[in-house]
Amino acid sequence: MKPKSGYCINCDNKHGCKTKTPPCVDAMMAQGITDRSGKDYLLQNQQTALCKECPFFRSCWRSGEYDRLGK
Repeated sequence: MKPKSGYCINCDNKHGCKTKTPPCVDAMMAQGITDRSGKDYLLQNQQTALCKECPFFRSCWRSGEYDRLGK
């Protein structure tokens, strides 16, 4: 159930998306979960360490919010 190419961020990139799929989306797709946000899913499952290298990190976390988790 993996996307064929990169993860779509609904941009107008006419050459095809090259953005890596966020780790939360990969994890949720593997579990068949579609009813919550990736951030909430990773928080609930204590897997927020996956967020650190995500290309969408700043879209999900406010400044200092992630650091307060102690990761």
